[in-house]
Amino acid sequence: MTAFPFDTNPNEPIKLGLIVLSSDETIEDEFRAMLPKSCSLFQTRIHSAPEVTPDTLMEMKAGLATSASMIPPSFNVDLVGYACTSG
Repeated sequence: MTAFPFDTNPNEPIKLGLIVLSSDETIEDEFRAMLPKSCSLFQTRIHSAPEVTPDTLMEMKAGLATSASMIPPSFNVDLVGYACTSG
C-alpha cells in the first residue's frame, strides 16, 4: 500500500466518501468506529460477485468511477476510499 500525504484544516470537518462492496454487511459501522467524531462519512455501493476472482475484481474496477459518482457533489468529499480487501 502506498501512503499519500493528506493535509487537513483542523477547523473544518473532514468529509470522506467510502465505496463499499454490495455484499459487505459490517464495514460502515467498523469504519465509523475508527474515525474521529468530526469526520463525516458518506458511503455508496459497488456490485460484487459472490466469488472473488481476478475477473470479478476487474469488473469491480470498471465500476468504481460510477459508484464514486453516486456520492452527491454537494457533499464535496475530501477523499474517497474503496473498502475492498481482496486481491
